[in-house]
Amino acid sequence: SDKQLTITHSGNAFTWADVERLCKSASHNDTDIAAKTANLKTTGLKGVGFKSIFSISSAAEVHSQGIDKASGMLRQYRFKFDEAYWRRQSEQHFSEYKIKYPWPIIPIPLEIETDSNSISDVQFVLNKINVAHVRKDLEAFLLNPEIILFLRHITCITVTLGNKTTQIVKEL
Repeated sequence: SDKQLTITHSGNAFTWADVERLCKSASHNDTDIAAKTANLKTTGLKGVGFKSIFSISSAAEVHSQGIDKASGMLRQYRFKFDEAYWRRQSEQHFSEYKIKYPWPIIPIPLEIETDSNSISDVQFVLNKINVAHVRKDLEAFLLNPEIILFLRHITCITVTLGNKTTQIVKEL
């Protein structure tokens, strides 16, 4: 779509704990801090980086597929965060109370793809974006791809905006 930005990367697939972290607000507790301190190989902690996408998109999807290291089983997660969906829910069910759902922390499950090759590691699909605003920032990022050096587990990022796809590959 012309109002969609898709970012796919080769980093670690999501675990259930990753999904839970995205669904929390920017709060943390001692257990979260202890887990992060014990596993310095992970990136992020409170989902703050992920939540920054809501400054450019009011409807974002997360697609992830990979082998769970603990069980050895294929795990697939597909869900979205959608402001318009939750606004409709508020209007239909709670309009008299003026209740607003905290939509950036309430995922909406999406149908699991039956073709297991349909997802490449981790994919973020940002819908309803302001293309002009995003294009300028994205072009600046793509001109300086060394940022990928700081993303430990990622060797390749593919960015699609409209009909233009760009790929950044980190040489190992």
